[in-house]
Amino acid sequence: MPAKLFCFALMTTLIVACDPVTHSGDTNDDPVATTAADPRGITGRWQGAIDIGGQQLELAIGLKDDAGDLDGQMDIQGMKGLTLEAISFEAPAVHFEFPHPSGTATFSGALSGGVISGTFEQSGSQGTFSLTRVEPADISPAILAHMDKEHIPGVAAAIVRGGRVAWTGTWGYADLDKQAPVTADTIFQLASVSKTITSTALMQLYAQGKFALNDDVSGFLPFAVRNPNFPDEPVTFAQLLQHRSSIRDDMAFYGPLWGEAHGDTETPLGEFLQSYLSENGAQFSPEENFFDYPPGGDFNYCNTCYALLGYLAERIAGQPFEEYTRQALFDPLSMTDAAWFHRDVKSEMLAQQYRYDPESGFEAYGVVGYPDWPAGLLRMSVTELATFLAAYTSAGDSATKGAGVIDPVVVNTMAPDHQALGYYTWFVSSLESTADVLYSHGGGDLGARTEMGFNPKTGEGIVILTNGEGNVMPLAAIVYKALPTLGWEP
Repeated sequence: MPAKLFCFALMTTLIVACDPVTHSGDTNDDPVATTAADPRGITGRWQGAIDIGGQQLELAIGLKDDAGDLDGQMDIQGMKGLTLEAISFEAPAVHFEFPHPSGTATFSGALSGGVISGTFEQSGSQGTFSLTRVEPADISPAILAHMDKEHIPGVAAAIVRGGRVAWTGTWGYADLDKQAPVTADTIFQLASVSKTITSTALMQLYAQGKFALNDDVSGFLPFAVRNPNFPDEPVTFAQLLQHRSSIRDDMAFYGPLWGEAHGDTETPLGEFLQSYLSENGAQFSPEENFFDYPPGGDFNYCNTCYALLGYLAERIAGQPFEEYTRQALFDPLSMTDAAWFHRDVKSEMLAQQYRYDPESGFEAYGVVGYPDWPAGLLRMSVTELATFLAAYTSAGDSATKGAGVIDPVVVNTMAPDHQALGYYTWFVSSLESTADVLYSHGGGDLGARTEMGFNPKTGEGIVILTNGEGNVMPLAAIVYKALPTLGWEP
């Protein structure tokens, strides 16, 4: 087969094989056992090319020691996160394969002086390949420079890959007065990244057949939810999830609540929502609480909607939302420190939340709280949030740590592989100058800026948590650009 035709055939079959729902971090049902006496000698990131008759395809692989066995992924000519099989290393011999419908691509070579080189064969075509070890990117200088520029006291970051937390990094301080450094276990407020957990918890009930996305939510509540300007138009679950319900956040009401640290709210979630959304409620306002277009008519970001989604989950599950999320997500994923309220957080592990004043320096806010708490008040560590994201991105993969916790129906509905199909809760972003289009969600609150995103093609993702008010997106871009080199170390 001519080299150009071979490259086309290989890329075509790779495109067919790369389905993140079933392929992320997965192997076939009968993988060849690794025979590595010491897999650490080959672990890491390697980059180079395949040469077939003078035509070259860019190639990169990552290999990691998993309890004495080797796990690996391959990137080739723009296709990322393809799972390798039959990986073996008996120094100096190296072998790995990538199966696809046109025939298994087989790589056999040897390690010498920091270079893996050898032969490549697929469907009768042969060539050579060469790979050089890539050192992990040193992102600390860029992270610290941005923290200094934006006056961010502390940062915690994580990478997920193959349904696992592959890497964590921390910088700065969780508590400036105590000079307590940020660690991978420091608890941060997630701000609006909380919405991804709120919607996932609700959608677990959807996967169980408890409701349909186009159902009128009033049928699940002790009060009716209607835009008084369009009283005959139902508000649906789908509209709430997509910020298209025509419900409006009244800033005259919310501004004082969101603008100061008031401590944990004492108002029950249902009581607050009935007051705000029911026509007999004390906070009800046809003009300020609703837009002048019908449900489904337009997009407007809505925190009240996500508080309502949390309450709907509470009603359907038959238990308080904070208890339901612990039962449905936190405990099964060993996220034991996660909590919605400050009173339930281990205070010695909590990052203080700061504002910066050019004259007086950093000032701590105190305990942030408000009645629409499912929209933004979840607290957890970067390790725990990354554990959630790893389970989310590998839902349906029985080999991962979070196997069976998040129903694949949830992910396939909220964040389908093909973004043109429509998605819920998530937004799409390139994280400032990165080439890939990710599902992502950011958050901003008093003394907290956060970001979480993942690539639906590869299942790889990042988490960034901070306890300041600087721009978090450049931090996310720094980590995501370095993602291929991080997390492969033994």
